[in-house]
Amino acid sequence: PSSRGGARSVMLFMIASLAALGGFLFGYDLGLIAGALLYMEPDLRLTEASEEVIVGMAKLGAVFGTFVGGALMQEHGRRKAIAWNSGFFLLGPFIMAVGDDAATVSLGRFVVGMGVGASAVVVPAYVAEMAPKDRRGSVVTVYELMVCLGMITSGLVDWGLRGVEHSWRWMVAMPMFPAVLMLAGSAALPESPRWLVIRGRLRDALDVIHSLREGVGVDRDGEDVSTAAVEAELMELWSAVEKERAQVGEPDGEPDAAAAADARAADTSAADTSAADTIAADTGAADASARKSATRGGGIHGRGMLAVWIRMVRDIRGLTSGPERNAFATALWLAFFNQATCSTSVINFAPEVLERAGVDSDADAVLLASAVSLCKLLGVSASMFLVDRVGRRTLLLVGSHAAAAAMAGLAIAYDVGDAFGSLLCMCVFMLAFSASWAGVFWVVLSELFSMRVKSAAVSAAAATLFATGAFTDFVFLSAARAMGGWAFGAVACVCLCAGVYVQRNLPETAGKSLAEVQAVMAAS
Repeated sequence: PSSRGGARSVMLFMIASLAALGGFLFGYDLGLIAGALLYMEPDLRLTEASEEVIVGMAKLGAVFGTFVGGALMQEHGRRKAIAWNSGFFLLGPFIMAVGDDAATVSLGRFVVGMGVGASAVVVPAYVAEMAPKDRRGSVVTVYELMVCLGMITSGLVDWGLRGVEHSWRWMVAMPMFPAVLMLAGSAALPESPRWLVIRGRLRDALDVIHSLREGVGVDRDGEDVSTAAVEAELMELWSAVEKERAQVGEPDGEPDAAAAADARAADTSAADTSAADTIAADTGAADASARKSATRGGGIHGRGMLAVWIRMVRDIRGLTSGPERNAFATALWLAFFNQATCSTSVINFAPEVLERAGVDSDADAVLLASAVSLCKLLGVSASMFLVDRVGRRTLLLVGSHAAAAAMAGLAIAYDVGDAFGSLLCMCVFMLAFSASWAGVFWVVLSELFSMRVKSAAVSAAAATLFATGAFTDFVFLSAARAMGGWAFGAVACVCLCAGVYVQRNLPETAGKSLAEVQAVMAAS
């Protein structure tokens, strides 16, 4: 028993580590450009416009990465999708590090953005499906915290490399090292049992669940050592998958050939029959019709990346006129306001803002800007504690008004050239935003939709979020130069508008069941 407990702990540690690496790379790749730009500018003779393009391309790539990651996850499994995700994090920094002009560096940032978008979809899904119920919240939380830690680390590493020759090339290349670890981790860890059940590989799913919960796999050569709890979890998972299929009108899964054959040929008592055999026997009669319906006609249920994308587009179009259209509109507006407040632009351009406000040294600007990322970490940590105690709606309202006040203060400090005041206001803004919108948005998004439309709705909302973030990155510096402090005053107005929208359109969801939340949204 003690050895099995140790094996379970090792597996849980590996899953948490994978979540940590995925979140760390997400945050590091987005945050590193803040310091690298200052050293990249004289080497590549960057203009203000080219700096904005380099920063914004990551969010633009994330728009496409969201859909690529979702399709890879559905078609090839969570583990292979993470491996592809690691490839984006390897290729993007390499292209940037060897680039000799703004166009090449922008291309690298776009590839990195593909990894960021895919990571936002794939890694949390894999971790949530692999972690045990009593540890799921804490393990998934690791991902969110590591996003913030990645941003802080990127600023400190940028500062540490300030005296190295061609320092910016080393700065942008650094994410390749944790990406290699992430790739190795994806090869060492098993596939998600949920995806295996969806594909009808019930024996494999049983083996994975057993290794996760008991520390060892099922003995195929000797006695079947699967426990009642493990088999009950497989039955529960299979029932949930079949219920979702019934809601969306998809065909049943296809049990693997070995499991189906074992079930049909079994000459044992019901007590000796495993969950995989039972499920395979129950679905064996539907197997042929499922295969036929999965490949017939218009191919809407067919396999392949194109078929997955067609289904996603079809589902998103259906959301605009279906019974959950109000929830869908709310999700898109919340995603828009999440990034229209320039939250990531503040982090990405914090050193530039500080230099324009009076900081003389590039190195000092990079080091001071890391305080903004630290406030993001503190804000997200506070949000995790407050979201269920204070409520989603209250946090969003308070956060919106506090962020607006901080941006108004930044407008004044920036215009008078007060570097300390500018840093203080950016820190207060980031603390207010991260304690509310940064984390609460994703919680609310997970509550608004039924399982039937959740995948398409979340993908569309994430794409809207990243597209809005790309736009703000593209215009942030130009707006600050052309409008001065008035640019930050405009952002303060956006924050107030976000609060007004929440006040009028978002009911409190804390303490309500998902069915109750969705019923309220449908009636609004």
